[in-house]
Amino acid sequence: MCDVGTVKTSIVAAAARYRADYDFVGLHPLAGGERNGWEAADAGLFTDRPFIFCPAGRRQDRLARELIGLLG
Repeated sequence: MCDVGTVKTSIVAAAARYRADYDFVGLHPLAGGERNGWEAADAGLFTDRPFIFCPAGRRQDRLARELIGLLG
């Protein structure tokens, strides 16, 4: 499991309940701006942007890195 939201505490706590079945990697993409909502939607928002990886599982961030690589 992974997420790209800015609020991590509640998400990490929820993911911990499933730690035996899933690895969790919190992701913080360095993208976006001060706008929000549908008007701010951008299909290329995460393209070629750096990510901060916060792994909390057995496989660390390998699978999340592979997923991001596949998505571009």
